[in-house]
Amino acid sequence: MEFNYRNVNEIILEDILSSGLLDVLEADTMDSIEDAICITLSKLPARYIRHHIDFSYSKSLSPQLYDEFESEIASTFNSAISKIRIENLSQDWQ
Repeated sequence: MEFNYRNVNEIILEDILSSGLLDVLEADTMDSIEDAICITLSKLPARYIRHHIDFSYSKSLSPQLYDEFESEIASTFNSAISKIRIENLSQDWQ
């Protein structure tokens, strides 16, 4: 049996990561970025849909609501990646 559902936050985070809107630096490793993604998604409320198309054409998600979600997700990601960088720096000094 195959289930078909997605967390809206994942879709929006993928969109903003690919658009370059987040504070990702060349020095950030893929591990650091993936850690920040996991931290971000863990801190946000779950918002599930059954199909990606439901999200793309949903009447219930207004552009204003999308912008609110995008801002919340970007802010949470930037906080997470900043904390990871600080932890990595402190480990480098030890």
